[in-house]
Amino acid sequence: EITENFNGSFRQLLELNEDTDITEEDISSSYRALSKIYHPDIANSRYKDGKKFKELKKARDYLLEYIEDINSIRKDYFYEE
Repeated sequence: EITENFNGSFRQLLELNEDTDITEEDISSSYRALSKIYHPDIANSRYKDGKKFKELKKARDYLLEYIEDINSIRKDYFYEE
């Protein structure tokens, strides 16, 4: 339940659909697009502190790890001997 809450809020942060499966490409693409807006070196003065950018990075890292774990579980489940 806690994982789903984090997963959902991180998906929202990266503007990813919560009702569909996401891929590593979806996460990376969204992160790249949003980081162009929120990166402190290029952001307008509203985001110069880098807080939003750090949140995006945390969300990206979490979701990529989450997908890696899910894929590992699927692989183990479907390819057991």
